[in-house]
Amino acid sequence: MSRGDDDISIRIRGNDIETLTELGEKATQLLKDIPGLSNLSHSYEDLKQEMQVVIDHQRIGYFGITSEQIGYSLKTALDGQIISNLIQGDREYDIRLRLPDDDISSLSKLRNLLVGAKGDLPV
Repeated sequence: MSRGDDDISIRIRGNDIETLTELGEKATQLLKDIPGLSNLSHSYEDLKQEMQVVIDHQRIGYFGITSEQIGYSLKTALDGQIISNLIQGDREYDIRLRLPDDDISSLSKLRNLLVGAKGDLPV
């Protein structure tokens, strides 16, 4: 249970979306008869691919690379880095530098990502 935009929010987590949907429906049905509860609903967040990076510390040490450098390179490639702002009228927009979607569309392409020190990357 957690507090969010709603007064009460229950989060059910797992890997099987069908099971989670079924559990959400059952939970909603069980809770609907409790006095004082109203506007009950369940939803699920959009599915997103998850990537797990396992670092071979001995190998990266041989190349003089740190875990921080790998993390920074992956974050910049996937999320981008804000390099400037654009002010247009009364609105301000971040200008974000990142790799094109095609270059990060698969794990095999991410395995070829060049890693450098944070100070070595152009800003």
